[in-house]
Amino acid sequence: MAPNSPLDAVDGRTLDAVVLGGGISGAATARELAARGYEVLLVEPRDIGWGTSGRSSRLVHGGLRYLASGKVGLVRRALRERLALVRAAPHLVRPCPFVLPLYDDDPLPWRAAAAAGLALYDLLARPRYGWPPPREIRPDQARILIPGLELRGVRRIHLYHDGVTDDRRLTLATALDAAAAGAVLATRCEAGSLEPLRGGIARLSVRDLVTGESTSVETRALINATGPWCDRTRDRLGLEGRPLLRPSRGAHLAVEGRIDAAALLRHPRDGRIVFLVPAACGFLAGTTTGDDGCPPDEVRATEEDQAYLREFLHAALPGGHGRVRAAFAGLRPLAAGRGHPDRLSRDARIVVERSAGVPVIHLVGGKLTLHRDMARRAADRLGRLVPPTGRPR
Repeated sequence: MAPNSPLDAVDGRTLDAVVLGGGISGAATARELAARGYEVLLVEPRDIGWGTSGRSSRLVHGGLRYLASGKVGLVRRALRERLALVRAAPHLVRPCPFVLPLYDDDPLPWRAAAAAGLALYDLLARPRYGWPPPREIRPDQARILIPGLELRGVRRIHLYHDGVTDDRRLTLATALDAAAAGAVLATRCEAGSLEPLRGGIARLSVRDLVTGESTSVETRALINATGPWCDRTRDRLGLEGRPLLRPSRGAHLAVEGRIDAAALLRHPRDGRIVFLVPAACGFLAGTTTGDDGCPPDEVRATEEDQAYLREFLHAALPGGHGRVRAAFAGLRPLAAGRGHPDRLSRDARIVVERSAGVPVIHLVGGKLTLHRDMARRAADRLGRLVPPTGRPR
């Protein structure tokens, strides 16, 4: 083994679990397992937060629009996690005002659903513990928060608060917490084949992509937290069956300029909800939705995605906006299902299979806000299959 490889710390060891994937779900699961006394290795072929976890809308929210599809329980859990994250990491997760204008030409069902949904959203978030309650604001107040916002024909403007974050920094902080709890982080390393050994233990080959050298570790379980790579990971492990995922591409534009609030607006073409979200060097406009079967490494914001979001920008900020600096896209690892991707559940599923005589726990679906909830559920499931060898920390 070459010096300074992250695999030095686990060479020849028998681990309780290996977590595959260094996104927010993998990092949170490694942290949860290490805190419960598991000997854990996290393997990530690139950098922490490289994939979907670094290409989100950067929202930590309950998901106001999910109420329209009856996901009340999901929203309630997400709102609780939102508050917990603001308290645990106020330097990374903070409340942000959201402007929700309703216009004369909006469909009546939308206006009624938005007002009722906001009231229910606030009810589900109680007790607020200092979180600002929703209220109505005047057009001049809205224009101070979002200069140039289209307000012709506006009927009323709601202001509520949700959370925003730096998704990559949050993921990295979670991974560093996992390391502090005792997990070993092996970035720029790739997991290979899994072979059965003695009862309840398998050998996993791992290659250091920097040095080119390989080693093997013994493990009692695998956690597949590879997000949109989930089904490809299953294939590599020799697991068969229907796909667990239905990947959906979400694209954003990064725009120059300053806004001091986010906005929830309907797209003029199809009425879909699109956000404006403040960011460090401007703001984001997004997101799109659509099935995408391309390799996750190759996902890009298509010309159609960019045209759709530019059309939205011109309608939302008709007086003009800053230069579009970049476009990016990520794949949502939605659980497989039928219907439009917007209507598929964002709740997580835990699927357990076996390969080489050890349990393989797949984390399917989920959302950024609920990463701790998903990690707890995965750890609970593993606890019923493989007890930890160490003491909780």
